[in-house]
Amino acid sequence: MRLLVKLFLLFNFCSTVCLSAEFRYNLKDIEALISTENYQEFFEHIYDVRPSERDESWEKMVLAMAEKYISSLKSRKIEEADYRILKNIFNISHLKNDEFFRDKRDQIVIKYVSENFDSIKMSQIIMKSKELSRKYPENISFHVNLISAIYPYITANDSYLKYIDDLNQITSKITSSPFSEFYCDKSPLNSVLKTEIYYKSELTKTYDKSCLKKLMGFIKKDLENQNMVIRNKAFRFLSNYGELSKEEKSNFHITNMVYGMKYKKSEWDDVFKALEYLGNNDKKRRSLLDKLQKHDPFPDIVFKIHDDKKTIGISRLISRYFPEFLDKYTKFCLSYLSGEVKYPFGNPTPNCHRYMEISKRSKSSPEAVLSQYDDIMNSWKK
Repeated sequence: MRLLVKLFLLFNFCSTVCLSAEFRYNLKDIEALISTENYQEFFEHIYDVRPSERDESWEKMVLAMAEKYISSLKSRKIEEADYRILKNIFNISHLKNDEFFRDKRDQIVIKYVSENFDSIKMSQIIMKSKELSRKYPENISFHVNLISAIYPYITANDSYLKYIDDLNQITSKITSSPFSEFYCDKSPLNSVLKTEIYYKSELTKTYDKSCLKKLMGFIKKDLENQNMVIRNKAFRFLSNYGELSKEEKSNFHITNMVYGMKYKKSEWDDVFKALEYLGNNDKKRRSLLDKLQKHDPFPDIVFKIHDDKKTIGISRLISRYFPEFLDKYTKFCLSYLSGEVKYPFGNPTPNCHRYMEISKRSKSSPEAVLSQYDDIMNSWKK
């Protein structure tokens, strides 16, 4: 009787242990999941297969299933549950070493980023992007595409500048590479790099020379920017690298002058030299005028900020060396005041009245211009 009881207890124990033991998938079980497209179960159990059975056919089977799953995500939104599966896939050792698979991986990660950042905060976007950059550091183009994907969010954020150092952890993977010349001048990466250059100039120490070279032409466009701060930052950067021609330097100083930059006494020498340089070349003067007349309003703060004596002197200098500027300026002014032309953003010459009063004393504009101005201003009396 005792023997029967012992056998019963032993049988009961064995049954319990066997039932509680974790079920491990073998190679055939894994193969069976392929046709069902149960991706989660498949990738959760691929390592149940004994190491001795993880041969070339097992690797091909895993790769085929991974590619099939990624392909299925191209036509729908990637949810968080999908991304958890993807992270498991991306950690599979033989896939991480497959260059062609990494390209597909990078493409689907960028798709995930583009689809899922609308509903989260800027700080979370930056944190997630840095995490992705650290996880998948191999491909420069991945980081270029990552910047492109998050660019609409960072530029729409008022505290964009706060994240420059964080963004640099992503962009540095690009800018430090000798292959960066193929990417650095591409939009919107070039805009992000320009912000780094303007507000965190020390970061450029890590830039490959070929990257900096590519950015020069892009930054030169800011020499024509209406924003004086941006214009000055571009000039300083280009000057430090010896990338400015004499004409570009002259254009910069004259542009700043008409925008009312307050030069120190010693700094006026650069303005005088710029005026003399352009004054001897009709083509260069007209080239600068073409750039300035695209600004709205037309730059004329110079006629506002100085006292009468200094403004008279400056208007005479402009009349002597850059008369085309005053001709265009007074044309805009008179056409606006007379109502002859409607300007979409209002008065294109906000300081015209003061200039006209100064011009009567400086003789910087022809009498015909001053007479037309007086006629317009006194027309209400008629």
